[in-house]
Amino acid sequence: MNDHDTVRTSNEQLHGEPPGPPSRPFGGRRWIVSVFGDITRTGSWPPGRRTSPFALFGDIDLDLRKSTMPPEEVVINAVAPFGNIDVRVPDGAHVDVGGVTLFGSKRIDVGQAPVNEPAAVIRVRAFTLFGTLKVWSS
Repeated sequence: MNDHDTVRTSNEQLHGEPPGPPSRPFGGRRWIVSVFGDITRTGSWPPGRRTSPFALFGDIDLDLRKSTMPPEEVVINAVAPFGNIDVRVPDGAHVDVGGVTLFGSKRIDVGQAPVNEPAAVIRVRAFTLFGTLKVWSS
């Protein structure tokens, strides 16, 4: 440890920090990688503005219904070579799905978003090779 290191207990707060657990900004890219495995994200979790699930011979299930959405849109860049990625979106969200599927499948089943009400905006860009993408709402 040098002169610039600071050690504090979990109960101490740095000057200027609000009390409670440290907050995680929505900025940046969040990678979720599954190789020959399964990953499930449910409940209250903070997806980044850009979330990038990558499933190689694996499965990734992302449930955004109770997640803490950033104020702007969420962009999900899903890549699934020989894998499966499922994205469950909140009812009433504005959802835009695009991308390329080669020897795989893509299924989109989302409800209609309200026209004049603010709602979450979720853009999904999927690239699958012998893989599947499914985007749906309740």
